[in-house]
Amino acid sequence: MKNAEFVNLLYKNATATEGTCSFCNRVVKQKKQAGYKNLITHLQDFHNGYETVAEECVKNNCEPLSSMFVHKDAADTYGWTKLVALKTFPFTHVDDPIIRYAIRYKAMDRATLLKRMVALVGVVDTNSAEKLAGEKFATCMVSWGGPKSKFIDTKWIPATSVAVERFFSTVKSTVGYLRKSMSQENLEVIIFLTLNWDLVTLAVVSKAIQESRSSTDAEQE
Repeated sequence: MKNAEFVNLLYKNATATEGTCSFCNRVVKQKKQAGYKNLITHLQDFHNGYETVAEECVKNNCEPLSSMFVHKDAADTYGWTKLVALKTFPFTHVDDPIIRYAIRYKAMDRATLLKRMVALVGVVDTNSAEKLAGEKFATCMVSWGGPKSKFIDTKWIPATSVAVERFFSTVKSTVGYLRKSMSQENLEVIIFLTLNWDLVTLAVVSKAIQESRSSTDAEQE
């Protein structure tokens, strides 16, 4: 996203000379010739993770709220997880000091990130089960003119669809690449989060962090 988009989304009543922060209601002054410098600097200094919040608001078509910063580490964990799950970012890079310096997220070791990702799988899985309670899903071959239903109509997908072949080819190559550098358990975590990324939010990540820490504390007792 561009700075102008962040300002339009995360500030109320923004003008060429000032804007009211949607998170803390602070009025931030801005010189016309300076672009969005002061407005963006305020977000960087006082609302770490604002980029992730903005992306989530766009994805879910919702208003930005201070409650989205439910845990101070949520945005950083979300960012690292997104790199690993969606960009085949090697776990070893998480520990690399050069990579840490170049990336805006707060540094954390890969063991901590992996524990949080495992907990994230549990939270997403639980949330999905609760939302789908009582619902029944199946693949259904129906005609376009037939009655509407909750079932998934896959008739439109041709057996030799280039898009489908490309999708599975990408998954196969990605899985093959990752299997060389990690265990099956870690690979399963990444694949699950990759396929269910639309269910991952800052609130879900925050809950996963709390559960991960509770699990760690229990192991140490």
